[in-house]
Amino acid sequence: MKWQNKLGEQMRRVSRNLLFQGLGWIAFGLLILISNSRYIQNAFCGPLKMNTNQLLAVSNPDSLNRYYVNIDCSNVSMANNLASPAMYGNLYGLTIADHVLFAEIRADIPSQQVLSARHFEGELRNQKPPVQTVTMPDGKKLPVLPFTLRVADFSFGAWLVLLFGIPAILAGLSLSVKAKKRMDNLDTHPTAKQLATLAEDPAELGRSISAEMDDTAAAVSIGPAVITRNWLVITWMLDVRVIRLADIAWIYEHRTTYISVMPPAFFRTHCIAIRTSDKKGHEIPLSSNRAEAILSQLTQRAPWAVAGFSEQSKSRWTRETDAFIAEVQSRKSS
Repeated sequence: MKWQNKLGEQMRRVSRNLLFQGLGWIAFGLLILISNSRYIQNAFCGPLKMNTNQLLAVSNPDSLNRYYVNIDCSNVSMANNLASPAMYGNLYGLTIADHVLFAEIRADIPSQQVLSARHFEGELRNQKPPVQTVTMPDGKKLPVLPFTLRVADFSFGAWLVLLFGIPAILAGLSLSVKAKKRMDNLDTHPTAKQLATLAEDPAELGRSISAEMDDTAAAVSIGPAVITRNWLVITWMLDVRVIRLADIAWIYEHRTTYISVMPPAFFRTHCIAIRTSDKKGHEIPLSSNRAEAILSQLTQRAPWAVAGFSEQSKSRWTRETDAFIAEVQSRKSS
């Protein structure tokens, strides 16, 4: 059976990891959407028209499915003298049927516009008002409702939630489908496709590489890398890369910033840079000791390759790549 060898095992392993990563992104996206489902529902359903009796019957806004409401009041008064520094904006008292509802309204909205309004939209928040009763200009004391109204636009926050949740789910689905396809048929794996460019039968070449990997007398394992007589095999969580030693033209060690989106990662590390005769570049992030050990092994097993970094080598590779590769091939043939 094809791919029943060490290289095939690594290809199956990274395919499983890709599937787990995809499922993780789906779970992350669903968590965002589910944990904010009430917010999204209120944002896209719009404000619920709530009459006086419905409003006075509310004891805990957190128990409401629809807490983005539309209410009317008979009077509005300033209450900034009761506000704390943590308030969202200016504080106003809305008189509603012998009760007062405190409303937090953005400071950039002119107070005259607010004081003349009798219609407000916003979210009911389970927030303890600064006082329990208010004395009106006529001397009458009115009870304060045990929650506040924050006049705010829901749309921006809802779109922000969707912006993170939906792409995460779509990315997870894409990764999961890709992983399942590879697990069902390893010939679709990127490593198999890479080997297909080197041999008519990539599975047979995979068996040959695996045999060299199993040859403990000649193969050397250093971190994620296995160096055999003819191959360099690098295995990561989500990738298996195979490089033919005969194709190596330039190798050097340098410091690099490693950035990954999936999984998220950002760090500076040592790196082995490999440039091959097909004009491709490979970067292998490693610890300093491992980088030096791999560089030493590759220098011994591919003595024709240019070893070490210099500005001259960089300039030649950039501007005279064909001549650079031809010189290496000539050295290998001699």
